[in-house]
Amino acid sequence: MAGQKAEEALGERFKDDKPLSDTEREGVMRAAVSYSLAGDQTSLDRLHTNFSPKMKASRDATAFAVVTERIDLQGVAFRDAAAKVASVDTLKAFMLEFSKPLAR
Repeated sequence: MAGQKAEEALGERFKDDKPLSDTEREGVMRAAVSYSLAGDQTSLDRLHTNFSPKMKASRDATAFAVVTERIDLQGVAFRDAAAKVASVDTLKAFMLEFSKPLAR
């Protein structure tokens, strides 16, 4: 379900010529990791087909290739890439909380 929600938030961005924003790239990566962990090869294949052209031109190209690899072929590289995606979300949540003013 997490992968589906992340992909839904992206809508049809894969159809236009504009590069993905950092937030959109993170959404693509979250969806890919979610589908992979859920064993949903069909959704992972669709995500790869739709977003591969945009992701190939991004700084996440290698990580995207790893996390969208066939589920039965994934190994250590997948775990490393998945951990990186998770740590980005954790850091963002921490920084958001950190930047809030202190209650007095």
